[in-house]
Amino acid sequence: MSVVADRCGYSRHMVGRRAGTVCEGVACLVMASVIALGCVGPDRTAADYRLKARSSARSALSAIATAELAARLVRDKAAFSTYVGVVLDSAERDITSVESTFAAIQPPNASSDQLREDLDKALNAAVSTISSMRIAARRDEWRRLLDAADGLPNVTTDLQKYVEPPA
Repeated sequence: MSVVADRCGYSRHMVGRRAGTVCEGVACLVMASVIALGCVGPDRTAADYRLKARSSARSALSAIATAELAARLVRDKAAFSTYVGVVLDSAERDITSVESTFAAIQPPNASSDQLREDLDKALNAAVSTISSMRIAARRDEWRRLLDAADGLPNVTTDLQKYVEPPA
């Protein structure tokens, strides 16, 4: 029996039982997460897949807007370096999540494969750009951060194609 358990007045039986209950609870939580997150399968139609691509592009554009704001703060010398690093870390986590979620969706047919490939390239470029900005921010390399941020308009243009419905 542990010293903490003994000081708190738990018997050996109670400590083992409590640990077992906690372990069972954690195991159930892990299983539920695996089941819920593992349910990304193929879309049934190309239209559904296009809608998911559009939603992913919109979410990515939101993360890019956050990164653009961070670059503007650096350009204007209007924020502490720690704050800029945290903002870019959050934007990077968001864009990485969007990229991995979309990559896990199986295209419904061969004609959707090209959409997947093209959007994946655009999302990858966005992740790379924001990651470069975050790394530069953590190193206090402001010129490098701003140089990386110069690529954001191109990435935005690439992603905007997926948000607007085809004419």
